[in-house]
Amino acid sequence: MKAWVKRAGINKKVTWHNARHSFGTNLIFTNTDVLTASKLLGHTSLRHTQRYVDTAEEMKRKSIDRLNIKI
Repeated sequence: MKAWVKRAGINKKVTWHNARHSFGTNLIFTNTDVLTASKLLGHTSLRHTQRYVDTAEEMKRKSIDRLNIKI
């Protein structure tokens, strides 16, 4: 993992947990269905995977809010 972080030019400490969370978030952002994401992450319940969906939705909402478009 250290080699991946170095090749990516990331200059901060990245833990296995960070990498796993990024993997899960990216699965959801690339429209991987929740059941498949759950299986890939090894979750025993879809409830665990739902956290990634909630995080992705929040990130999308914040991105839209930053556009600051007045309707």
